[in-house]
Formats: sequence, structure tokens, C-alpha cells
Amino acid sequence: MVYPILEVVGYDKFEPIGTKQKFWFRAPDETPWLFKVGRPGTGENWSEKATSELAKLLNLPCAQYELAKWEGHDGVVSPSFIPAKGRLALGNEVLARIVPNYDPTKT
Repeated sequence: MVYPILEVVGYDKFEPIGTKQKFWFRAPDETPWLFKVGRPGTGENWSEKATSELAKLLNLPCAQYELAKWEGHDGVVSPSFIPAKGRLALGNEVLARIVPNYDPTKT
């Protein structure tokens, strides 16, 4: 199957959480989307797209990913899945509550 590669123009704000370069931008319908720059040679971009498509086929809840480019950088984009009054709980926050001696500050 062939998937389109979306061209991202501009950005709203950079996202500081995580190890990859990423930023938020608004789609024409004002939906916030996240662009993540993929690290060259890792397969990060196609693997996120493939995993998203596989999860959909299996009827599993998942983030939507599309292949994308921004200023010559390959990456993926994903619309925000956080509800209007919701908050994202990061994995290290959850693990710190349930795993004894888990240190959420270590990478």
C-alpha cells in the first residue's frame, strides 16, 4: 500500500517532553497535531505508521499516524487524542505510582 507524505508548514509551539525534536501545529480545521522528527536510519517513522495501521485493522485503540515532512525533515504527524478537559498521564508518572522503587527521573 502507498501512503501519502504530508507536507507540514509552520508550527505553533515546540513540545519539550521526550527525546525527539517535535512541535505542535494546527490543521486547517484547527485540530492540534504533533509533528515528530524521525531519527535517520532507525525506521521510527514507518514503524509508527505501520503499527497505527495494524492496530486499526485489529480494532485496537491507537494514535493515528501519518507520514510527513517539515523543512526537509522526515517524520510523522498525529492528531491530539487528549479530550478538551483531559490531561496526558505519561508512562513514567503511572509507573511511579505502582512500581516500588521506580525512579521517574531516570531515562
